Amino acid sequence: MKKIFLISISTFIIIFLIGVYDILSPSKSIFGASSKILPAPLKSFIKEKIFYVPSKMKKADELSKDIESQKKIYVDAKKSSTLVYQDYIKLLDNYDIKLFKREKIKSKQDTLYELSVYKIPLLEYYLFEDKPIAYLEVIDDYLITVSGDGYFFKSIIIDELSSLSNFKKINSNLHEFEEYNKIVNPGWMSIKDVKVFEDNIYIAITEEVKKDCYNLSILKSKINQIDYFNFEKIYNMEQCQSSNVNEFLGWQSGGRLEIFENYILLSVGDFRNRNHPQDKNSLFGKLVAIDLNTKENLIVSMGHRNIQGLLVSDDIVISTEHGPAGGDEINVHKNIFSNNDIPNYGWPLASYGKHYQKVINLNRSEGTLDTLINIAPLKKSHKENGFIEPIKYFAPGSVAASEIEQSNQIFDKNFSNDFYFGVLRNNSKYRGRLYHFKFDENYEKILFEDEIILNQRIRDIIIPKNKDKMYLLLESIPAIGIVKKLQ
Repeated sequence: MKKIFLISISTFIIIFLIGVYDILSPSKSIFGASSKILPAPLKSFIKEKIFYVPSKMKKADELSKDIESQKKIYVDAKKSSTLVYQDYIKLLDNYDIKLFKREKIKSKQDTLYELSVYKIPLLEYYLFEDKPIAYLEVIDDYLITVSGDGYFFKSIIIDELSSLSNFKKINSNLHEFEEYNKIVNPGWMSIKDVKVFEDNIYIAITEEVKKDCYNLSILKSKINQIDYFNFEKIYNMEQCQSSNVNEFLGWQSGGRLEIFENYILLSVGDFRNRNHPQDKNSLFGKLVAIDLNTKENLIVSMGHRNIQGLLVSDDIVISTEHGPAGGDEINVHKNIFSNNDIPNYGWPLASYGKHYQKVINLNRSEGTLDTLINIAPLKKSHKENGFIEPIKYFAPGSVAASEIEQSNQIFDKNFSNDFYFGVLRNNSKYRGRLYHFKFDENYEKILFEDEIILNQRIRDIIIPKNKDKMYLLLESIPAIGIVKKLQ
């Protein structure tokens, strides 16, 4: 009896091992699809019931290999596209920009707008690993496009047709600066904004000032008939943020520019180092004013995470700011040079957002969660904790607010403290849009709100004071959008 039992067990083990080998190997001798040894229903029953685990293991292994193969194809294709683009953009002189589409869009408050879209020959946002596509400015009757990788173009504005003509490169010496060579590569290092003031053009740009340590610089060029920009560096923060620290995030760098009296304002993000914004000795997480004559700087507000929209209106400064998971803000800055103490907007002690779950998980795994909560408790009231309340915040969802621009009576005959700002978030839940706000005369309340759904990432906005159009840099295509208010 014992002998029969051992033979039975041995036979079962042998059959089981053969079955496992057969399923997990390329061979299809018994259970494979091409095998004729067993009927198909029996093969299916044996594989799904008796050899369920090894069968699933094989399928999982095949799926994993397929995913890895697809990833390699995607990475190779992305690299190839990037290299082709980099060769193309160096040689590009003039691109015949043409209308891609024109459509009427009704806002949530039933205001009718017309959107005209012109594709531009820059690399797609996701192919360039989230590098900002470009920023916009206006010089006379030219729309200036400044790409994130440091190329400059001018297009003729044709007002009566809501159109653009040409996309002609403006040569510059920017890529001759050794410290800016990396901005041509995929990733976060890039031009961060452009500003035209009097007969000069200014750009903000990320810089690696020493190995693995980054900050922001400002460069200036005379406009020179808009045919060549000869830049000189007029400002560097000197302080830098190391990338060899936990949670470093180069995209969280700010970089917006505005002119206020004889100062140039520069927003500086915290690069995901939450110790900086409440430290008065650090320029990170601040709004900084640089004297255009002496180049000396001073902090005009603190407690910022990542200001991505900046506007000066008379003696008021308005900013839009990215929160963490939710908590994006619109802030009003008053009397920026006449405060006894630096106005504090709260980050990271106060925020209407919450920490990303991946941030919680990372700090929990590294045993630093208590430290994170101590540095960044994200208290929900700014005022009750001694900070300035945002005039508007977005929670629980994030909109990823970008540039903010003031309207005018040519663009909108009903103008009265009206402002538009765009957002970068564009997915099935938070579709890319423009927001339209009307403030009261003291900038203490929002009297009117509207949303114009464009289904596009909006990186930059400009509404020239003497034009009846708004110009948008749309990253999802990429393209330039022209918006005209119809009613």
